[in-house]
Amino acid sequence: MKINMQTQHESTLKETREATSFKLNQFIIKEAHIIRNTGEPGKYNLKFNPKGYINEQEQIFMLELEIEVKDIKDTFEAKVKILSWFEFDNKIKKDNLNKYFYQNAPAIIFPYIRAYISSLTALSGLPAINLPLMNMLALGKELSENTVTIEPVNKESELI
Repeated sequence: MKINMQTQHESTLKETREATSFKLNQFIIKEAHIIRNTGEPGKYNLKFNPKGYINEQEQIFMLELEIEVKDIKDTFEAKVKILSWFEFDNKIKKDNLNKYFYQNAPAIIFPYIRAYISSLTALSGLPAINLPLMNMLALGKELSENTVTIEPVNKESELI
């Protein structure tokens, strides 16, 4: 039994080392706007539009995530587009990269989007919209379908 526990512990340590090989480098809000109409806001719907760009040579994954929050009474609409750059290195097994790109990256960046939308709506004179905590796994399939491998680019001048 001790051998199994030790093996499990070694496996966990290996996964931890691999996880530190994938990290958020930077993010920017590329676009944000809010449209207000008269009336009291009601329930809202969320719409996600994820895109991914893999630069294998520079070992960078860029996640472009657009979120639209629209009230069902049509009293407001908020849109936010965020660009985030993640670094990865060759310590991550090729088989595991998809997990990091399509599951971890959206989960890492979502709290920043939640806070931004809450601030944007509150500072616009609306009740603050506090998006619920969400399991971002469902977004992974759409993100994988909208991800392309690209040639090296200057991330600050060409993608902004």
